[in-house]
Amino acid sequence: MFSRAYSFNQDISNWNLSKVINTGGVFNEAPSFNQDISNWDISQSITLDYILNDCKAFDQDLSKWFAKMQINVNLFNFMGGVTKLSTNNYDNMLNAFWLDYNTTRKDAWAGRTEAKIISFGLSKYSSKSATARAGLIDAGWVITDGGLNS
Repeated sequence: MFSRAYSFNQDISNWNLSKVINTGGVFNEAPSFNQDISNWDISQSITLDYILNDCKAFDQDLSKWFAKMQINVNLFNFMGGVTKLSTNNYDNMLNAFWLDYNTTRKDAWAGRTEAKIISFGLSKYSSKSATARAGLIDAGWVITDGGLNS
């Protein structure tokens, strides 16, 4: 929808996405976008690939999304390219993902059939989320990011 919308940065936080199945590529290569979309209902979406790929300005906490996601949602290149969250926002997301994956919906996630691949672009994590990230990797996830923020 906003793919390659180079100057788009409007508040769309109140959009109702509760029936949207494909949110892939919504902000792909939208370098100016940096709005809070954490309250979007993405629970019906089966693809979030490329949703925030190459969003240079984007730095929001989407940790709420992980408890809402479909178990088999496509997360390939979720935040790929040059997208770079603040370490705090990235830590929050990794910890929320691990909590949902390892505790809240552990049995459901065990039945995942989609590839366990997720990209967080150039985002760097800290010691606050190192255990969560390692747990996801030990569970078979391939996570690409900017590495440990030293």
